[in-house]
Amino acid sequence: MNKKGFTLVELLVVIAIIGMLVGLLLPAVQMARESARRMQCTNKLKQIGTATHNFISAHNELPPASGPTYYDKHPTQYWKGYNDYSVHAYLLPYLDQKPLFEMIDFDKGYMGFVATATGKSVLMTEISTFLCPSWGEASVCESGASYEKGALKTYDAVNGAYITAADNNGVKDSEKFKIPVGKESWYGKIPDNGMIRFGENTPISLIKDGMSNTLMFGEMIQIDGAGGQHSKYPGGNRPWLFGCHDNTSRTLYCAKAVRWGLNQECTRNDQGTTKTSVPFNHFPFRSSHSDGVTFAFGDASVHYLDDEIDLLILKRLATRDGGEVIDMDKAVK
Repeated sequence: MNKKGFTLVELLVVIAIIGMLVGLLLPAVQMARESARRMQCTNKLKQIGTATHNFISAHNELPPASGPTYYDKHPTQYWKGYNDYSVHAYLLPYLDQKPLFEMIDFDKGYMGFVATATGKSVLMTEISTFLCPSWGEASVCESGASYEKGALKTYDAVNGAYITAADNNGVKDSEKFKIPVGKESWYGKIPDNGMIRFGENTPISLIKDGMSNTLMFGEMIQIDGAGGQHSKYPGGNRPWLFGCHDNTSRTLYCAKAVRWGLNQECTRNDQGTTKTSVPFNHFPFRSSHSDGVTFAFGDASVHYLDDEIDLLILKRLATRDGGEVIDMDKAVK
């Protein structure tokens, strides 16, 4: 009697077919997962944009990148933005985080607060809304330098664009950029032409280009190239509570100026002026997604901007009062 079963050749054929099917299906599964993560990312930026609008409704102005609170109490000692909290901290009550917000001692100032037990607790509290689901690393940094420790974020405010005279080369007079003076910093001059300003709240009246035409928050995931100062976790990403806490260097932890194209690979060099060597305050907006970066605009709408977007258009979107007319159908995906 013949025994029923597979021959070795048949078994190998079946294994090969299964292998081929897995090879075909796995990329599709990964694409579906990434598509879901990108949708979640869009939703989180939508929440941040909506929270900002709720802040506007309550205060009649936009929150600062790093607040003027400490300066208001010590106007003869420090400049605005020093020893204060991030724009993310000011949005907490509008993200269902009012109890956490009320734990922050704004009178004490950032440095004094994080030295307390309560301050350390707030610093280490993860806010899932501030983290892209594609981040893929630990959400709380518990070791490293003091400025790296804390619950991280992957969304930074857009505090404007770094404009130079070269940006006006070949541009019609009616469309030339305004060249701002900016605030001096050891780590890249901070412009004052965006929606979320350093050390200043922003009245709606200053946003003359229109809320729907101006960038407000974007994805920021910065890992230096091999051998760079921030080539290892957490890279250039910082805790969400940070505003600016250095009285001389003016390192802005919660906002960035548009200077380079999207997803531009770079390595930090605070004296650098090339695409691969940039100051901390000018890190390009980057994401873990393919071919683009997600942004929340001033009207709380969320758009995915392609890596190939023209840099001059990107800079125009980052400024609040340039007077430019931008074809949004061509600018966004």
